[in-house]
Amino acid sequence: MERSLANFPHYADIIRNTQPSCRQIVLDDMSINIVKVAVDPVWHLPSLASKLQVEESELRDKVRNQYLMTSAPHKADYSRNLSSPL
Repeated sequence: MERSLANFPHYADIIRNTQPSCRQIVLDDMSINIVKVAVDPVWHLPSLASKLQVEESELRDKVRNQYLMTSAPHKADYSRNLSSPL
């Protein structure tokens, strides 16, 4: 998670006239609190296979094949052991 402050002097009048300062998002000096969060999806393949009513090994093969087909050409190391959880 990253936190920062953004200042938009050219929008200060608009912000000042439309939003009273709440002191959490829009500060008294009209700067805006920004929080950026990135989330990586994590799949529990045994549960996903069960929900999709397919064998786990079949699902792992499909995931591996999709990875290989969509990988950039510069990725040459496909030797990862995909039989272990991703």
